[in-house]
Amino acid sequence: MDLQHVSTELPACVSKSQPVLICPEKRTPKRPLYLSNIDNLNFLRYHFELLFAYRKSVPIEDLKSSLSEVLFHYYPLVGRIRICSEDEDRLEVDCNGKGALLAEGFMDFTVDEFLKDNTWLNMAWKDKLLFEVDAQSDLDIPPLVTYLSCGGMLMCISMYHCMADGVGVSKFLHDWAHLRGNPNMDLPIPPIHNRELLKPRNPLQIPFDHPEFTDITQDFDISKYLKSQTLDPSCLTMTQSHIQRLKTFCEPSLKCSTFEALAAH
Repeated sequence: MDLQHVSTELPACVSKSQPVLICPEKRTPKRPLYLSNIDNLNFLRYHFELLFAYRKSVPIEDLKSSLSEVLFHYYPLVGRIRICSEDEDRLEVDCNGKGALLAEGFMDFTVDEFLKDNTWLNMAWKDKLLFEVDAQSDLDIPPLVTYLSCGGMLMCISMYHCMADGVGVSKFLHDWAHLRGNPNMDLPIPPIHNRELLKPRNPLQIPFDHPEFTDITQDFDISKYLKSQTLDPSCLTMTQSHIQRLKTFCEPSLKCSTFEALAAH
C-alpha cells in the first residue's frame, strides 16, 4: 500500500476576521454538569482534532446560525470546564451559556491539491488550520472554517475528550448538519447530558468481581515498557480501495466493518 507523494507546501491561512462568539439561540440550563469516572480519567484530558474537506462551501452566516441552533441542544459545549469544588481531582462542566467561538479564514489552495498530497498531513497542519485562543470552554480551540480558492472549504474542529468521544462528536456534527439543512426542526435523536446515571452508589457497592481491574503480578511490565518508548506521530491516508483490500484478508464468512479492518491493520 505504498502511497506516491508529490510534495505541495500548504500555504498560510489568511484570517479574515477574529473569532466570533456564538451563543445558543435560546436560554439553556445554568448548572454544574457531573462528569463520570470514565470522563475523568487522566489520560482523557486532552484535545483531539478532526479535519474535513468539502468541494462545496457553506456561507459563514449559515454556519453561524445553525451552530447557534445546535448549541442549544448541546449546551455543555458552551460552558466551561472547571475543577470540582467537592473533589479537586475531578472535573465538572459549568453550564453557563457563555458561548463557543467560530473562526473564519481563506487559503489559496484547492480541495484537489489538499487531497492529492499526503506529505504534510502530520502535526504541522495544525499550525495553519487551527485557531488557538486563550479560553476555558470545551470548544476552546474554535472551529476554523477555511474557504478555498476553488469554492470548497476546510473545517477543523477540536474538542476536549472528557466531553465527548468519537461517536459523540460525530453525532454533534451530524446534528449540526441536520439543522443547517432543516432550520428550526427537532433533532431525530436529542442528546442526553445526564451523566449521573453512571455515578457510583453511595455507599459504594461491588456485587461481583471485576477481573479486568485486578492487578496481575508479572515479570514483564507492559506499561513501563510502553512509557519507555519514543512515540513518533504519523499519518497514513487510507483510500476506499485500501480499505476494501484490507477487508479481503478477513474470513469470507465474517462481516468485517471498516473500523475493524483499520484496527486490525
